[in-house]
Amino acid sequence: MIYPGTRTAYAGHRPVLLMAEVHQARSAAHDKHGDNSIEALAADSPRWLPVLVEEVGEIANTLTYDGPGDNTRAELIDAIAVLTAWLDAIDTARKPRTLATTGRN
Repeated sequence: MIYPGTRTAYAGHRPVLLMAEVHQARSAAHDKHGDNSIEALAADSPRWLPVLVEEVGEIANTLTYDGPGDNTRAELIDAIAVLTAWLDAIDTARKPRTLATTGRN
């Protein structure tokens, strides 16, 4: 999708729309892959990097002379979906730091 006026440094509501699109891509991928979905991976799973590299490869393919160049944006969204899923796994794995564990507030 091309949104008018989005080629500026900051497009106002555009980041919210973009993250909604990424969330939709994550949901679609989860539905497609079921039990093999990355949504269930632990933060330290060795599968993260190969999945991300595969997505980057699909981006690269769209940029080759015989690749489907009109699909670059969709592949970028898929790569962002993998990155945000990985970040969510990392954030979920972190134990909350509380006053009781750190001695600080």
